[in-house]
Amino acid sequence: MKWLVVLLLLVPGISEASFVALCDPNSALVPDRVVRIIKSAHTPDWVGVPNTVINPDRSAVTEPLRRHWKCSGSPYDALIDMTTQEKTTVDQPAIDRDNQRAADLAELEGHRADLAQAFTDWATLTQAQKNDMTRKQIRAFLLREKLGSLGP
Repeated sequence: MKWLVVLLLLVPGISEASFVALCDPNSALVPDRVVRIIKSAHTPDWVGVPNTVINPDRSAVTEPLRRHWKCSGSPYDALIDMTTQEKTTVDQPAIDRDNQRAADLAELEGHRADLAQAFTDWATLTQAQKNDMTRKQIRAFLLREKLGSLGP
């Protein structure tokens, strides 16, 4: 292992590593957004690859979240921050997903409470109430599957 490290340090060209940004000029969310960062890439492998920036100028980047970066220049030669509107556009799917998950959890907890009460009073329920509880039990099962099986 020591010899490999020495070899990498002594032989020029073998240890070339660069910062590479892959940009998506056709992104549906934000054109030219950075879709991938490779911190230590072998530079010759990326020369001539479309929509990439090797060792881009990052002096204009102030945003710590990489998902809020986009490529600039023609051809691409720098990274810049997205505008506030673009950041909102990029973040909205995750916000929607989190909101849906919270709503599903609340619905699941409501069904659990209803089912616990129904099983306690099962003998006094009408057939329509029993059918409703069966539907709630199926819905609770589907919600648990969707949410990643959060228990019985």
